[in-house]
Order: sequence, then C-alpha cells, then structure tokens
Amino acid sequence: MMNWILVVMGAIASIVVAMLVGGLMAPARIEIARTIRIAARREDVWRVVHDVQQIPDWSPRLPAFEVASETAPSALTLRLRNDSQEIVGEWHLRLDEVESHTNLSVSASSVTGNPIARFLRSFRNRNAQVDAFLGGAAEQLGDYRASPRDQ
Repeated sequence: MMNWILVVMGAIASIVVAMLVGGLMAPARIEIARTIRIAARREDVWRVVHDVQQIPDWSPRLPAFEVASETAPSALTLRLRNDSQEIVGEWHLRLDEVESHTNLSVSASSVTGNPIARFLRSFRNRNAQVDAFLGGAAEQLGDYRASPRDQ
C-alpha cells in the first residue's frame, strides 16, 4: 500500500515539475495583432470601443479595461486589469476608415509572471480575448459577418 502512495506522489511531483519547466521555457510576454473590417463609420466604431464601461455588457468574458490614452477617433490605448486590479496587459487600438468601412486593429501585449499559469496559457487560444472584443464591437454596430484576422 505504501508503495502505491509513493508512486502516486512521485507522479504528481513529476507533473508539477514538468509544468514548472514548461512554464519557465514559455515567454512571459505575449504579443497579438488582429484586425477586423467593420461596415460602419470610424466615429461610430470609436463610440463603441471608447465606452469601456459598456464592454462587459457585450463581451462579459473580457477583463476590466481602463483608457490609458486616446487620439479621437483614430487611436486608443486600453489597460487590462485582473481581479486583483493589477495591470496585466495593454491593448493599442487603431481605427482606419476605408471607404464605407472601418478597419479596427488591436495590438495586444500581456505579461504572465507565474510559470504554471504560462504553461497553462499555452493550451488556450491566445487570440480568444482579442477576437471576442473585435467580434463584439462589430456586432454592436450591426455587422454580424465581420471576422477578425491576423494583421
């Protein structure tokens, strides 16, 4: 019986060590650049993305945002905060009007200090939060066909 307990404890310890090593090898900072083409005027897109208090209403899985800087209606920098209100990332939004559409681009960077969290992060879709934001903004403007793409 004691041998089985030691085997199980050894297996658990091996998994934790593998996760630590994998997390230490993963980069702490990740960068994502995505764009969506929205069938709306730049000023209308600006109104939606600038109102950070409303973002949880149309995309509840996103973290809390705060406006860090802005150049209306073409550029906006948002900071992301975790549940402990620590800044964990920054998104730079660029709005370019092209004919009757607006290209909304997000360059996102985030830092994960915990190596276990970095290891687990490697199994998630890194674009999910940015895509949820971009798709949600398009839907708020009535454009349900727009889809995010790499820059």
